[in-house]
Amino acid sequence: MGLDLSNANEIGGNDPEFIKELMEVYVKRYPEYHDTLEEAIKQGDLHEMASRVHRLKSACSVLGYKDYSKELIDTENYCLSPEANHAKATAMCKDMLAKFELSLNEVKDALNKL
Repeated sequence: MGLDLSNANEIGGNDPEFIKELMEVYVKRYPEYHDTLEEAIKQGDLHEMASRVHRLKSACSVLGYKDYSKELIDTENYCLSPEANHAKATAMCKDMLAKFELSLNEVKDALNKL
């Protein structure tokens, strides 16, 4: 997926405990982020979907998911655009959820290696 902890290491002064804590928070907040986006999708609320995708972007960017963060930005912007098509926005958000799960597994694997 693209876990890149170089920026987090720079921010945290290469402190392994800081990195571990960032990853643990990511894992801990996964259910909330996932479930709230899933609920916004079910409700069909484009603005809420954009808001929830924005929260995912913030969490992912800290762990260096550059490509995924870019996709999240694109999804958020699409959901907020006047031309947004509900079916396309829903598909984009569902794709972001699937990728979020992949990132979760990657972070868990990295945590297990610490």
